[in-house]
Amino acid sequence: MYPVPDGDSIFFIPAIKAYASTGVVDNKLVDISFDTDPEGLGRFLFYTPGFPVVLGSAMAMTGASSYQIALIFLSFTRAASTCLFARALIVVLQKYNLQRNPFFVLPASALVVSSGLFLFASNGRPEILSMLLVSISLLAALSIHSRLKRHLVLSICIGLLFPVSIANGIIACALYLFYLYIDIKSTKKRFAFLAFAVTSGLLLIILSYLAAGLPLGDGFRGLYIHSKMQLGRSDTGLGLIFSYWKSWIIFAILSVGYLITALISGPAIHQATKPLLDRLWLYSSFAVLAYSIYFFGLRAAPAHYNLYAFLPLYQLLSFRLLISLSAHNSNILSYGLQGALVAGLSLSLIDPLRAAVLFPYYLASGSTYHEATKNFQALDVGECALMFSDGLAVLDESQRGSQFRVDDSARLVVSRRIKYLGKDQQCVVAIVQEVNSNIHFPVDMEEIADHRDRSSWTPKLRALRLLNSPKGYSFSAYKKDLSEG
Repeated sequence: MYPVPDGDSIFFIPAIKAYASTGVVDNKLVDISFDTDPEGLGRFLFYTPGFPVVLGSAMAMTGASSYQIALIFLSFTRAASTCLFARALIVVLQKYNLQRNPFFVLPASALVVSSGLFLFASNGRPEILSMLLVSISLLAALSIHSRLKRHLVLSICIGLLFPVSIANGIIACALYLFYLYIDIKSTKKRFAFLAFAVTSGLLLIILSYLAAGLPLGDGFRGLYIHSKMQLGRSDTGLGLIFSYWKSWIIFAILSVGYLITALISGPAIHQATKPLLDRLWLYSSFAVLAYSIYFFGLRAAPAHYNLYAFLPLYQLLSFRLLISLSAHNSNILSYGLQGALVAGLSLSLIDPLRAAVLFPYYLASGSTYHEATKNFQALDVGECALMFSDGLAVLDESQRGSQFRVDDSARLVVSRRIKYLGKDQQCVVAIVQEVNSNIHFPVDMEEIADHRDRSSWTPKLRALRLLNSPKGYSFSAYKKDLSEG
């Protein structure tokens, strides 16, 4: 249970656990589950249910359904993605007879390490499963010699992305347009494979709802409500973009460089089709991909997760750019590319290295999951409703609570959805994770428990700016009588 689940894990991991243990996809810990459910039951309707259904089914086969097991399965998924990506790089090295050339083997090895450490399973987002499907697609594109079989596999993988994340499926289709242009001469065949990918995606969305036991009408209604919420977001700007887009944006830019190089150096027009159709296909592909990048990434910077599922593709194309430019006698291009790769690799290692450095401190701080669980279970909250800050939701296996929120004045924001045993409550207990940033504890509540970190290391580590995020499960608890207003 380290690193601590953070970010969006509270939106997805409880749904995985719920499906594994009950066969029902719901998440009563987040308000959005109720806000997007037409019946107000807290069902998982703000995303297509493919991610919790697949992971939950795999967990159910083992007979285990705890949060720890969910994180282990997510780690296995990431490991599988990394192994497939490594195999794809090996295929590229062998294709160009570079498997014994240390100038290329070392960067390839570093890319594998970077890919494996880039995204901790604790993030818990569907992009973990999407990344696995992207890795399968890459290996298929490189290894399957039959064009028909290759595109069938690619179309199926793209279709499988839709029930996991519709945004990932749409972006994959935009990228697939380019591959169809490069790999297939016939426009009719291009349309056929693209139509098969989209059609299979729509059918798989329907199957995912059937597997989850969710009515299609409610599912699509939930997606519509959530889409309206997302379209209303305006949280973007260069500051936000740079804070969210770390290492993978470097590889994404380099991959665009390789794509442009390949299109310029390759045959611009296929002989088997009319030149006008080819140009229209190419220009349309650029337009669709550019708009997809804007809509799913630039428009609201925190939604960048829609794009980082394709990290294996970005890294593979960046490596191909390295191979392509090695044939040119340009030191500026060579050194510039190597510098960009080093920068991307270095940035991708920062978070995992920090987690590794802090691990001994985490064990010694008394803020481990085991200790926090004991402290949580010893709390006497009576008939009060429970609220959690994001990382602490995994202390409560029963999904009794909701999310913890404060307003700008650090006063508790009580969700209208807080229920306990089906009854409205007259009091609420907020379980607040200790974070070494600018978090505000509720000022209008009575403290009833203090299990915060008391380690003598804490001030020194704070001075080194190593603890800007939750380091463990240390927490304090606050109580408020709601009848007082």
